[in-house]
Amino acid sequence: SDKTKIYRSYHFIVDETEQPEESFRILSDSETELADNLNNQTVATNPLNMEDFEFISPIPEERYNEVIVHLRNNFFADEPLNKSLGLCEPGEPHAELEAHSLNTLHDQLSVMAVDKETDQVVAVSLNGIQFPGDIKREKDKLAKMTDEKFKQIFTLLNNLNESLDLFTKYDVDKIFDARILSVDSGYRGKGLGKEIIRRAEEVATENNFQIMKGDATGAFSQKILLSLGWKLIHELKYIDHLDENGEQIFKPPPPHQSLKIMIKKLN
Repeated sequence: SDKTKIYRSYHFIVDETEQPEESFRILSDSETELADNLNNQTVATNPLNMEDFEFISPIPEERYNEVIVHLRNNFFADEPLNKSLGLCEPGEPHAELEAHSLNTLHDQLSVMAVDKETDQVVAVSLNGIQFPGDIKREKDKLAKMTDEKFKQIFTLLNNLNESLDLFTKYDVDKIFDARILSVDSGYRGKGLGKEIIRRAEEVATENNFQIMKGDATGAFSQKILLSLGWKLIHELKYIDHLDENGEQIFKPPPPHQSLKIMIKKLN
């Protein structure tokens, strides 16, 4: 049997989990540590050969639809905040998420991995430019939307980012915003997510960004970013994020416990 099923890999932003929802339970610290060790062993002993993939950046417009289909099947329903609210079902379209993704693709900073054998899009890192004033404009747009679950998620992200004021903190006029990391369910836990973020870092450097930022909503994306030298600048534990009645708003499945805003300074 596959022992790694007690801690199925993967996902930013960052995030996905393959484990059936009905089997979720809170793991003890020892179980979590064991699962993490098994996951690391799997990564070490059975990695993907990155030469089997073509990494493409910027993503050409004629492949945007393939990226959206990939996200419908792998990211939209499984990202921890989306999943906790039941934002959408696997494979289903979601107008606001797709508009958000397409707007990001048009910034021409995203990276995709294509399986050379099948020509299938198997992983994407959707990256955009964030300028001062963008968050206010996003909040104004959000106020006019009718999807309350989508509004809950992006209100949280916008408010946190606004409070951090990274432009002033790091004295920059633009930020490389790593918005979505998605890996196909058949390719997870074997290094592809880390490789595609590493390549996103190259894109950011080539385009003269000084700061990369990611809102890492799940444990797996957080682990990837930490392994690449990203730094935690703010953490919000989901158990501490309550509504006006004192009820926890987001209850994503284990092992996702917090939202971490992370940055990486570039030379």
